[in-house]
Amino acid sequence: MATHLFLKDPVEVNAIINDVERLKGHPTMPNLAYIQANVQKKEDMFVPDLPHAEIKQWILEEKVKVFSSVPDEVKSKLRWEHVGSTSIPGMPGSMFPDSLILTQSFPPPKEIVTSLLANGYVFVGLGPGAPGGAVLDSEDLWFMKNDITKPGHVL
Repeated sequence: MATHLFLKDPVEVNAIINDVERLKGHPTMPNLAYIQANVQKKEDMFVPDLPHAEIKQWILEEKVKVFSSVPDEVKSKLRWEHVGSTSIPGMPGSMFPDSLILTQSFPPPKEIVTSLLANGYVFVGLGPGAPGGAVLDSEDLWFMKNDITKPGHVL
């Protein structure tokens, strides 16, 4: 597997996502096996009884941190959603919480991208592709946060 680029520089990330050809040439989201081997702790792969309330609180804190530096006129056009198994009380899953930031247009506003990066997230690339590497959605940008002080470690 090719080395995956995790980008942190807001100028570089905004330049890539605003240039369709550069975005197409950037590696797509690494597959789950890559994440498991390189990012996520092995003992956190599957948890039958997720600490839902703690994860939900962490997700809300992340939203506040990320949105705090985004101007109101931009923030009003964004929506942050906690999704996946960690968003459903009582559902088992991995300690790998997911959130979506929904925007009204693509590319997303540079202010939200810059704030994500300033708050410890890295740009990973386009979302997971279909078997064989085909990109399923060229507007599905993935950012991750490796935060070993919180239960999810990765967002």
